[in-house]
This record gives sequence, structure tokens and C-alpha cells, in this order.
Amino acid sequence: MNFLRWLLFLPLAAILIAIGQTITVLLAENLHWYFVASILIFFGWTVIITSYLPSKIAPKHKISAIIILTLFVLFEGGTLVLHFSEFSWTVIFARIYIDILIIVGGIVAYKDDKSLKEVFTKQDV
Repeated sequence: MNFLRWLLFLPLAAILIAIGQTITVLLAENLHWYFVASILIFFGWTVIITSYLPSKIAPKHKISAIIILTLFVLFEGGTLVLHFSEFSWTVIFARIYIDILIIVGGIVAYKDDKSLKEVFTKQDV
């Protein structure tokens, strides 16, 4: 079971983060900046979940959070540097904001010692 959890956490993280990034770019390219800012601020917590949830699926939460954040920072940093001139300022600022939220989710997952099962089950105090 642990092997399956290790096998699934990284593709799940990649899919969730890619969906968040794609929606961000689509919003930023097609709406005015003030609509984009209000939507991203209001739904920012969902982006935090995209990096928190997959790292909690793996058996070793701290290691999986480090793996997700390292791969994300390398990939996203390279993407922004290579395609910086192709994006509008709205897209760049929206992606940087979403990137910060994804990093915050990974840090929260790293610092949280509870497993996903403990988070969603009722515990008597």
C-alpha cells in the first residue's frame, strides 16, 4: 500500500498543479486584471490545496513536500524565464501569485505532522 501511495502522489500533484496553472493563465489572458486579481484572491485557498493534498498522500509527508516543491520550483522557474517575453504582465503577476500559494501549500504540508487520514477523521479530545 505504501508503494502505491508513493507512486500516486507525484502524478496527482502534477495534474492538480497543472490544472491550477492552466486556469490561471486562461483567466489572466482573457479577463481584465481586476477580475483576475479578485478571482485569484478569492479562490487562492484551492491552489494551496493543490500542493498540500498530494504531499499528504505519500507515507513520508516531509519528503514528499520537499520533492513536490523542488520539482515545482525548478519547472516553474524555467518556464517563467524561458517564456517571460511571451506573457503579458497580468499573466506574469498571476502566475507568480499562484506560485507563491503553491509554495505556501507545500510548506504547510511540510510543517503539518498529521497524516491525511488524521486530518479527515474525527478525533476525541
